[in-house]
Amino acid sequence: LYLYLDSGMAFGTGSHETTRLCVEALYRHYQKRGGPAGQAVIDAGCGSGILAMSASLLGYSPVYAFDRDPEAVRVTSENVDSNGMRGAVEVGHAGLEDGLAGRKAPVIMANIQADVLAIYAEDIVRAWNPDKGILILSGILHGEEHKILEVFGGLLVMAHGNRHFSDSVHVMGEWVSVSFEERA
Repeated sequence: LYLYLDSGMAFGTGSHETTRLCVEALYRHYQKRGGPAGQAVIDAGCGSGILAMSASLLGYSPVYAFDRDPEAVRVTSENVDSNGMRGAVEVGHAGLEDGLAGRKAPVIMANIQADVLAIYAEDIVRAWNPDKGILILSGILHGEEHKILEVFGGLLVMAHGNRHFSDSVHVMGEWVSVSFEERA
């Protein structure tokens, strides 16, 4: 499977460690579940759209990608069109709070700096439907993962007190991804 990608002035060529960490986490989830099983995906802070398009290529649907940067929205829209994914990937212009408001998905990917993830953690947790899903967070520098594990772990317990979650941390170079899944 191939994607044509022009990152323009937006973040995300697919070669950055944080992007690769997200795609690898999504693919591990795909393999574990035996496919996408009709799961919706939200790509929060989509940059060039590579994460959303990767999810669509794997068969996840519907896929919603958004970014607060108008250039990222323009680039993502062009990449979606260039890859024949119009209709499969919805692209929106919004910040985290507005982009997640009123939405829920079992798969959420947010490749955003750790401090921003922490600020919007409640919005992200509220939008995540953990039923057979995965919450993938990246853009985290090695050493910052403990803060993310603490903030999101605590919020998940508050939001879903009767459920138990496992977390996994993956490191690539100086970057880290943190994923949460409901424990079976």
